[in-house]
Amino acid sequence: EFHTLNNTPYDFKKIDLNFFDIYKSKLRYKNYLKFRKNKILTKDELLKLEKFLGNRFSGNAEIFKNCNYFNNNNNNEKELLKKQLNLDENKRNIFLFSNLYWDAGMSDRGQLYEDVITWVIRTIEILKDNKNINLYIKTHPAEIYDSSESLSGVKQIVLEKIKKLPSNVSFIDPEYKIKPYDLFEFIDLGVLFDGTLGLEMLFKDVTVVDVGNTPYNGLGFAHEP
Repeated sequence: EFHTLNNTPYDFKKIDLNFFDIYKSKLRYKNYLKFRKNKILTKDELLKLEKFLGNRFSGNAEIFKNCNYFNNNNNNEKELLKKQLNLDENKRNIFLFSNLYWDAGMSDRGQLYEDVITWVIRTIEILKDNKNINLYIKTHPAEIYDSSESLSGVKQIVLEKIKKLPSNVSFIDPEYKIKPYDLFEFIDLGVLFDGTLGLEMLFKDVTVVDVGNTPYNGLGFAHEP
């Protein structure tokens, strides 16, 4: 019998036991709902949720600050961001948030695509000739600001395979230090493999497509081809 024990990026003082058993457990979630006394969040639960999300949206989550992922000054104002990204609000702007392709357990989370790299390349291929759509690919900041920074990132691997990016495709590099939450108002469609960001976008009424197995898979929150 195999067990896992690992730290959690959500709270450095806690650990996860058998994380992958919990990660995709729809039955566990449904049983939790069944035995809850309250059908809506209590005041205490709501305050905890607001604090958790508030820390993440502001860039003050422990993992963000510890790894220096984002820039929390006023450089990410709307007009400056639009100029930096060359964003055209008259087009449909699709934002793809790529995962760390080498992250633990990622090989078991595929659904529509088996792996992150195949998904990113195929998405580019699908959209490359559509002049009414711009695709922005935001790579994970841990590609640069993590202990495994020596590994090739998604952008490098993709460019090695397709040589030249289509004119309607852009990468948002980790070095820009842009918080994904500052991009929400520009997103017509968010595309993810998996991750907490999907739930955060749904919370902010951003339409989401998930191509991998997420913790909320099959619950009717996102589009799951």
